[in-house]
Amino acid sequence: MSRVTVLYYPDEITRYSLTPLLLSRFSSCFHFTRSLEEVLTRDRNRSLLLFRMAKVPGRRGALKRLRDRYERIIYFDDRAAVDSIRTKAVGLVDFYYKKQLARDRESYLKPLPGERRFRAYYQDKFGIEKNPKTRPALSPQDLQKFRLAWNLGIGIYPREKLRLRTARMLERRLGPRAMRLALQRPPRLRVKNREARVSARFARSFGSEAMACQRRLYGEAIGDDPRFRTGRLPRAEYNRELRTARVTLSPFGYGEVCFRDFEAVWSGSALVKPAMDHVETWPDIYRQGETCEYARWDGSDVVEKSIALLEDEARARRLAENAYDAVRDAYRHLDERVEGLLEDCTP
Repeated sequence: MSRVTVLYYPDEITRYSLTPLLLSRFSSCFHFTRSLEEVLTRDRNRSLLLFRMAKVPGRRGALKRLRDRYERIIYFDDRAAVDSIRTKAVGLVDFYYKKQLARDRESYLKPLPGERRFRAYYQDKFGIEKNPKTRPALSPQDLQKFRLAWNLGIGIYPREKLRLRTARMLERRLGPRAMRLALQRPPRLRVKNREARVSARFARSFGSEAMACQRRLYGEAIGDDPRFRTGRLPRAEYNRELRTARVTLSPFGYGEVCFRDFEAVWSGSALVKPAMDHVETWPDIYRQGETCEYARWDGSDVVEKSIALLEDEARARRLAENAYDAVRDAYRHLDERVEGLLEDCTP
């Protein structure tokens, strides 16, 4: 297949987004660069794949110039929220890949106050400060460009400090392909003999007031229940806790899909998550009653749902095993996903 230039900004999220490209048998089809100058002046490839364009230095106006240079441009939006769309980019690229999309694609055809539906939910229901930004409506032609990519589930797990630092160092000094030395495929899962407790270690203050509202509501519902472990832990202790906790509670962050979700799954802990039925993503570990347990966004049943799993060890184990199998199966199908992207990159 033809060679594709990949322009990326080397932050932690993008290192995870690049991982399927590195692990697939098509890795040699990609030329990686952090240099906007290179792609604007020296690159001779006909196709461009863009990651984290918003953070690339000197980016203003660059996408229009790149449009004149490349026959095919793919934008990979790996931001956290389902509803966040770079609307200006959609109009200038051939395909728009996103790591999680709204199941109801037509929702993108309407303006969205607050830019995230869960932010709008807390603004309206609890009178939280209004975000003046509104995501513009897209056109039906824009939606034809959308493709579902992959999420944070493929990457460095467990998230140990040494391995994360090693991956960062390898990428900066030797390029993205060297990160493969820090990666591993899912190891054998162990979910038996778990302690009857919930790992609920998440910050209560987060982003805007509306985005922090869910975490505050969940924290208030938990209160001082000793079955829930809250507060901060050093990374190594946190990882050990996940390997022994029967349940992990993971609210939304800047978006619906979080690192904590996959930290729990890789560790064999059953996941309790705010309802995700509006989300389409891959690997899909968010299937209610099969791979995770949903709680309401207002936190009114989060304790009930978590305790029910503590008291039903067999069900908690089944959820953990099914979620883990979904991630392990995703590794087996990376080539198919990357091949599909390459086909879209071909003029």
